[in-house]
Amino acid sequence: MIIFNELIEYDVIENNPIVGISKRKTIHRLRSIPPLDTRKKINEFLKENYYQFWLFMQIFFHSGSRITELIMVKAKDVDLSEQNFRVIMRKGKQYKEVNKPIKNIALKYWLEALQNAKTEDYVFSKGLLPGPLCIKSYQITKRWYRLVKKKLKINYDFYSLKHLNLDQTAELIDLKHASVLASHSSTEITYKHYALNESKRQNDKLKTLTNDFTTEII
Repeated sequence: MIIFNELIEYDVIENNPIVGISKRKTIHRLRSIPPLDTRKKINEFLKENYYQFWLFMQIFFHSGSRITELIMVKAKDVDLSEQNFRVIMRKGKQYKEVNKPIKNIALKYWLEALQNAKTEDYVFSKGLLPGPLCIKSYQITKRWYRLVKKKLKINYDFYSLKHLNLDQTAELIDLKHASVLASHSSTEITYKHYALNESKRQNDKLKTLTNDFTTEII
């Protein structure tokens, strides 16, 4: 749809042939997140053998950001004293700057990543070190595929880390804060796509209700 709209705008075609075609109905599958023993295995392997990628993984996990947002962050976008960093987010056809929090637990990772970084350097450039060039997002998923999926035979994708962090945030604080961390426009998005165990947590709370058919609720 987007491509044909662009072609119409440049007068390449007169009509959009996609208009009127109904969207195919699909089943929304629940994304799985790596269990604790698997996370420990990944953590130990990457920290020992591929340290810079391990450091990026730690920052990504705690950031609530997309890969495309994180690789665009420059040293000047990070305020360690206020513990936040600025990203440019795309919402539909619009872009906006958003301040994201740096958790206390993640501050040490940012401090290390910014060592020797110049003001205009991207925090994660070539070799995932500070530098003047912006890398491509596929380089991250490609690394993960090669190092984790192939070498360790662990079949969880890189974005499962974001889902895990947001689900843990929803459990430790609440769904609203998880939504804020991810810069989602509503908690519905976080609930539907990221906080995978929120439904179970809500069901567990409902199970504890003690309202009885023959008593008044005070």
